[in-house]
Amino acid sequence: MWRCLARCRADGDEAANHGGRSAATTGQPDRAGRGGRAGGGVRRALADCPARLKPIGTPLRFSAGQFIFLALRTPEQFDFHPFTVASAPTDEELRLSVKASGDDTRRLYADLRPGMDARVVGPFGMFDYRLGGPRQVWIAAGIGITPFISWIRALNGSLEYEVDFYYSVADEAGALFVDEITAATERYPSLTLHLIRTDHDPLLTPGQIWSAHPMARSSVYMCGPPEMMRTFQKELRAHGVAPDHIRWEQFGLR
Repeated sequence: MWRCLARCRADGDEAANHGGRSAATTGQPDRAGRGGRAGGGVRRALADCPARLKPIGTPLRFSAGQFIFLALRTPEQFDFHPFTVASAPTDEELRLSVKASGDDTRRLYADLRPGMDARVVGPFGMFDYRLGGPRQVWIAAGIGITPFISWIRALNGSLEYEVDFYYSVADEAGALFVDEITAATERYPSLTLHLIRTDHDPLLTPGQIWSAHPMARSSVYMCGPPEMMRTFQKELRAHGVAPDHIRWEQFGLR
């Protein structure tokens, strides 16, 4: 079991909506684009609630970028939903972001209270940049930032990959973790951040990426709205990226 440490307001921080062990929790807003472009015309999520879970007993062992299934004890029952973990594997607490975008996650957000019991099942997934080549492109849209922030938090002093990190957000308020990512680029010179704010920048397109990088030699990791990711995958493959060099994590319903 786990216990919920705190429920935070909608401008906090932490893991992508995907929907046990037990723990304790806490609980930031974002927008993500759809289709082949990130941002633009997409309503802001009701809330992204950073949650912290404290283990009651044996902590969960996971790799950065993996997801878990979380259920909070409500008067009805435990109801499991997938979420990507935002914390590093060495952190004592398990950090998540609850994006209140559908009926189930709105209900989960409304139910989230400090001290609540929770169950965690997992971890699951193989979203791991360490399995890729030396030249990489990371693409995150909105709450899809979560597995990438887990990767960054897990760095232990070296990053042996050349990474161009494209992060598309609707506006300044939706740029979750941008200060933390910027600080990481200062510590790790091989990590380059390309922040796209669609309130004043052109929308992110596959063309911006393939025109700037030697795609045939790049490993691509993506997390964002499924429709957008499918379009990016199709376009990147058409411009020389091998199918097995493209990995994307779906944070929508599984």
